Amino acid sequence: MISILSIILSITTNLETIATAGSGGFLLIFAAVNLAAVKLRRKVKVNPLISSAGAIMALAAFTILALRMAEENLYALAVMLSLIAASFLFEWTYRWYTGREIGRYVDRKLIEREKNLRNWEEWIPAVVDELRRRYGDSEVYLVGSLARGEAEKAGDVDLLVLTDAVENGEKEGITRDIKKKLELGPQHCLDLHFEKKSLRDEALKRAVSYRRLK
Repeated sequence: MISILSIILSITTNLETIATAGSGGFLLIFAAVNLAAVKLRRKVKVNPLISSAGAIMALAAFTILALRMAEENLYALAVMLSLIAASFLFEWTYRWYTGREIGRYVDRKLIEREKNLRNWEEWIPAVVDELRRRYGDSEVYLVGSLARGEAEKAGDVDLLVLTDAVENGEKEGITRDIKKKLELGPQHCLDLHFEKKSLRDEALKRAVSYRRLK
């Protein structure tokens, strides 16, 4: 249906009208994305002032565009408003006909990752035990957002591991190996950071906030 309407529009209108309508649609989408970022600011780690300013400027630009079109090209304005109305009409028709909203794309890996972040205290002991089993001299610290008490901003569970038994070239392989052994999955939110014990003070200073786990 949308494809048919697009073909009809391309045949019956000129490129300037199509471009203007597209610009208006883009500005509304840009405003909606920024408003969503404000609403989800704790999860997406954005400055709400910047997102709010972006939304306001996008809506202002859309208003200016619409007023300019009203003065110079009423047909182009009608096309743009018709397309916007048609998108809402399509959504309403779908809901009325099926009884449900248009389905959203759900990334199951992302959902699982978020679940692991929320429940990190349940699986972290097994990780710490595995690290201590491999490296008897190790000290394990929780760092990053979780250590700062900012769980809503966390994207990973960051562990700082101080040990003299790991060389630089082995670090990534060790993380993958531990995830595999503990059946955490390659997309798991565990993130290991290795440093020599001689660099303890420097590493903890960089971390700012930390909590020793074992």
